[in-house]
Amino acid sequence: DTYILSGEIKDVGVLLEIAQLCTEMEEYEKSLETADMLVEEYQVFAAYASALEVHRRQLNAAGVIRTAGHCIRYFPTFVKSYEYLAKVYLDLDYREELEKVLEDAKKSGAASVLLDAYEFQMTHKTMEVSVLNSKLKEFRSNFLKFTEEGEKGFYEKGLPILTEYLYHYPDDFMLVERAIFHRAAHHYQEAKEDFEKALYMNPSNPYALNGLSFVHKYQGEYEKALFYIKKAILYMDKDMSPIIYGDMGRIYSLLGDYEKALEAFVQYEHATENNRSNWFGDNLAEYHMRAGKAVEAAQIYGRFYEKDEFTRYEKLAELYSITGQEEKARRTFGMWRKALRKRRLQAVSPFGAGNGDARPKVQEVSYLAYYQSLGWMELLHGERGTAIWAFGRMMRSGFSESTMEGKMSDAVFACILCDDERRGRKYSEMLGDWLKKDRASGGNRYYNREKAYVQMEFMAGYYKESVESLQELLERGDRSEICHSCVCPLCKELEGARLLLLLRTGREKEDAVRRKDREITDFDEIVAIMRKCDVCRLALNDGDFPYIVPLNFGLEVQGDRVFLYFHAAREGKKLDLIARDNRASFEMDCDHSLILSDEKMSCTMSYASVIGHGTIELLPEEEKYEALKILMRQYRAEDFAFDTKPMKVTTVMRMTVLDMVGKRRSKVH
Repeated sequence: DTYILSGEIKDVGVLLEIAQLCTEMEEYEKSLETADMLVEEYQVFAAYASALEVHRRQLNAAGVIRTAGHCIRYFPTFVKSYEYLAKVYLDLDYREELEKVLEDAKKSGAASVLLDAYEFQMTHKTMEVSVLNSKLKEFRSNFLKFTEEGEKGFYEKGLPILTEYLYHYPDDFMLVERAIFHRAAHHYQEAKEDFEKALYMNPSNPYALNGLSFVHKYQGEYEKALFYIKKAILYMDKDMSPIIYGDMGRIYSLLGDYEKALEAFVQYEHATENNRSNWFGDNLAEYHMRAGKAVEAAQIYGRFYEKDEFTRYEKLAELYSITGQEEKARRTFGMWRKALRKRRLQAVSPFGAGNGDARPKVQEVSYLAYYQSLGWMELLHGERGTAIWAFGRMMRSGFSESTMEGKMSDAVFACILCDDERRGRKYSEMLGDWLKKDRASGGNRYYNREKAYVQMEFMAGYYKESVESLQELLERGDRSEICHSCVCPLCKELEGARLLLLLRTGREKEDAVRRKDREITDFDEIVAIMRKCDVCRLALNDGDFPYIVPLNFGLEVQGDRVFLYFHAAREGKKLDLIARDNRASFEMDCDHSLILSDEKMSCTMSYASVIGHGTIELLPEEEKYEALKILMRQYRAEDFAFDTKPMKVTTVMRMTVLDMVGKRRSKVH
């Protein structure tokens, strides 16, 4: 305050930020004082926008009219000034003034749904709130429900109806309602605009914040998704579902931070007390597993599937297989097989319950899940023959319409990997027939799982399509949005398909590392190593010899893409080299520990490392601040308010990682 009033701060950018910050903190008088200083002493007329926001929040009609007029004078396309001014004239019933504002907005090209709503209200009577609520309930049943299922015609028919409801009540609630409808139709840009407009009307609307989080998540912008969902939790009301903690956990998982994901699901558990849903139990167990707590994960499956022994065995078998506990996995499969046989005997027994009644009703026996899980376990442990046998038994066990395509795709994958072309062709043709029927029926079951559908198309076409066609399919999968239920930053189905394409073209050695026992290929695990490192070494082209320089760095993950950020002075050798050739290699490592063996009279080191290649670009001024924030987060968990003045003499670089691989040496000699 002292610095502002004494005029010691001369940076107008800082003063503008102070004015906006004071507004958000509801220190309105300080915000107005700062805005007045900017206008009077520095002729920074953009400060009128800050003052306009203050007057709107204070319900100061005269202040809105005065400052909106200034904004329109200096910034005739600034939409918010027309919106605020029109709203005041509408509330005061100043019809002529309102008409002029709307006319001026059209002439300036300042289009807005709120301005359309105010114009609508000039000639239409506003419906009662009770009527609106009734109509919204019908709308959700008649239009939103079918749009969420992929019926696009319902979106086209429903949007004008919902927009008219918005015209009756142009507030943040109705903007969120329409944004959700846009989002259901995968119209993410329109959804984002409505959510953001709702937030400038009410910055603490948790539903708008949560909605924006989902939009960014589906577009692969996980850092932004996390930012908005945290704000939503900060402002959440008593009516908001605690499932938002689960949603936050899934975003942490997409960022590769499984400890935080687990913490979020524990919060969800506390908020819901005795949550017994299988969805919650599966997620809670999975994040315990990803956080290295397999014992706890097994206990959770036991608790949630206590009365469903078949599903319990399925979950435990998968857990033990993934975590490398082969003995426990095989023991679980043995118990599962015995339980299936026992249940089958009960189902076919001619005897009743012992009292002359009909046979007791028993759960239907299905070996599908058993053979599918067994096939995957055998694949993981290199038992190709047994794996093919298990998938063959699965294919002969019969399919239900809701599960057949995924299991056929798994069988094709196994046959390709195990070089069984005869069965592979047969299964891929069956999968292709299913896809044809699905397309002919106009099915939308994969409306929110585009990548999964592409992977099945790849499996169906593996033996008959050209390499170029298969590559185009994978590229289409890369362009598709993340499957809505996915928690993996890298689509494992598509990555598996890429490996199969390497086999098809005879280039499997391209994906090899000299020591296969130390190789790390899991994207999540590689990212986790990178987050633990504190130095990145860049190798640049310097003619006869490479030029290597150690740098602090920031890490950003967007879907399956990785970006590294660095900063430097305005000039120097590395900048000269990058200007000549922006290609670079990088290396980073952590978890160093000396391993001594007195018995073998030898020593070695444990480590975890990542190497890769990428291209470097220099960032423009407007992108520096966000990039440096990402860099700071590598070394400090919470945001750190750093001085922005040195940015003017700082070069900020971004590397787009093209490929990378990890290696690890354990602490065992």
